[in-house]
Amino acid sequence: TDQLLQMPFLEDMASVYRKTPAQLILRWHLQRDTTPIPKASSKARLAENIDVFNFQLSDADMKEISSCDRKRFAVLNSEVFL
Repeated sequence: TDQLLQMPFLEDMASVYRKTPAQLILRWHLQRDTTPIPKASSKARLAENIDVFNFQLSDADMKEISSCDRKRFAVLNSEVFL
């Protein structure tokens, strides 16, 4: 995830939206109707994680971020029933 957040195209895109790369990734998940479960190491990060409902990514930006999707998921400290 850290590698993704430091990708130059994502940093450039974040400056256009006036958001952080992490906020763009959270918004990307929401617009795909998936549920992100972010962690927050401080109150400031928690506030940043919540501040993703006042903008929408363009279709082109959604596609660009999707090109980095590794099609992986993780479930931590839980049981999964399929």
